[in-house]
Amino acid sequence: MERIYILALLFFSTFAYSGSDTSTSKIKQLYVNAYWVMAEVDITISSGRESLPAQCRDSGYVAISPTDAGYDIITSTLMLAYAANKTVRFWVEGCSGQNQQQIKIISVRVY
Repeated sequence: MERIYILALLFFSTFAYSGSDTSTSKIKQLYVNAYWVMAEVDITISSGRESLPAQCRDSGYVAISPTDAGYDIITSTLMLAYAANKTVRFWVEGCSGQNQQQIKIISVRVY
């Protein structure tokens, strides 16, 4: 019985991890409109860009849409970080933004 629990834990734990950490960067430019907020950044993805969907893997932008969790606070944080020329770091997962072609922001850290 113990082996079944261990196997189940191993199987389901593969679905528990999602997203990736990034390197730090300054925000080069910020694009804000009614449908998304995109920030141009020079980042590397800790798990490699191949961990992202093909349509946004090579993007130089990270983005968040109004339907995404934390949209208001992340958008405010991005605007303040850009205005103050602060360094940022992201947790990213999947795609968002214009035509779903930018890397989706899950969280942002300001330094």
